[in-house]
Amino acid sequence: CISPIELVNEELILASGEYHMVSKDKDFRKKDPLSDDTDKVQGLLQELSIPEEPEEENDSEETSLVEKRVMKANQNEILCWYQFIESFEKRVKEIMNSNSRFNDQQARTRVYEE
Repeated sequence: CISPIELVNEELILASGEYHMVSKDKDFRKKDPLSDDTDKVQGLLQELSIPEEPEEENDSEETSLVEKRVMKANQNEILCWYQFIESFEKRVKEIMNSNSRFNDQQARTRVYEE
């Protein structure tokens, strides 16, 4: 399978799993000598053409799942504290309304002692 990648003056052709630089000049269709830059490009393109292993995808999915569980646990913890504060404040108001001799601090102390 040969798949060309069009460049300005050259074509990058994938043949037999390797990339080759070929001049677009009709008179020169032989493989150009590879320069340092061409070697770098070829290496990068080969690296990009290698598919990721499924294990890495599974690890990524597992990591994402763990992150979601941690986020949910944190949300539940925040919800618990919110509900505690709501019920605490409600109880303080109940004590203050039921007995006018208690100020805010005394009502809070009494709730702490309950």
